[in-house]
Formats: sequence, structure tokens, C-alpha cells
Amino acid sequence: DIGANTLGAGIARWQPKQRKLQILAQCQETSGDGSADIVMPMLVQMLRQLLRAGNLTPAASSGIGIAFGGPVDYAAQRPITPPNNLSGWDTVNPADILHKKLKLSKSIPIHMDNDANAIALAETIFGDAGGLGMVVGSTLSSGIGGGIIHNGRVMRGGFGLAGEYGHQK
Repeated sequence: DIGANTLGAGIARWQPKQRKLQILAQCQETSGDGSADIVMPMLVQMLRQLLRAGNLTPAASSGIGIAFGGPVDYAAQRPITPPNNLSGWDTVNPADILHKKLKLSKSIPIHMDNDANAIALAETIFGDAGGLGMVVGSTLSSGIGGGIIHNGRVMRGGFGLAGEYGHQK
């Protein structure tokens, strides 16, 4: 979870029989000014620490999800015109950096989305909103964001910003 002030990471395992997400390890740090130059090396280090704590290798991962505290071009998998303190992100591809720095196979998917979309989708898949046809999630931190899930799919809208009422100009 990349925010303007904090950076959070965790390792989890889905337990299908219990329909439960088991958190294996997690950590959170203050991310300074939130710029890509500071946050990406911190994220790489945090993920390495979590993998060691869980006695896992990067190759054991089935995927990485990145929740970003601003608008994301989902097709390109990169932030667009980041707000707040999130400078330098519009030229960064976090998935490419993580694949390279963690020496991950390209077959291990890394997906980035806006944090509000990620929260709403996670509630739909793992939380109390499971089985609901329409879910709306909101974030309130250094900015305001929203995510809309319809029949299990993130609603993106014509410009990829559906639900992003906090990032409109």
C-alpha cells in the first residue's frame, strides 16, 4: 500500500476451505515525502524482509498487488498524475522495478490499482461484501478516493477514474 505518508506491505495466504485470508507477515513504515525515488527502494527492502520473516523465496510468490494512493492507469500499470506528496510516480513502472530488484520471474504477476479500488475489490473477494452485486468503497487519508465494484469487477469508466471523486479537477 503506497500512500503519501506511509508504506505498508504484507504477505498473505488464501485458505479456500475456510474462505479466509491468513496474514503471514506485515509491516508499515513512514514513507518520507512519498516520492518514487524514496518509496520504491523502501518497498523492495520491506518485501525482502517479509519474505525472510515468512521463510519464503520470491519464486514462491503467486503474485504481488500494489494499492496506490492516487489515480492509476490500470492498462499501463502505472500511476497517472499523482496527487498530494506522491511526486515522480508518473514515469515509474513499479512492476518492472519489483521484477528486476526481487529477481522475480515475469510469470509472477504484479498488479497495481488505486487503493480505493483495491480495498473495495478485496472486501468483495475476502470480506463481508462477498456475494453483493454492487460494492462502493472509500478511502480517506491525505486524499479522498472511491472504488466501485459491480458483479465482481472494478468499474473503471471512460478514463479509468470511475469512483475517483476525490481526484477530480
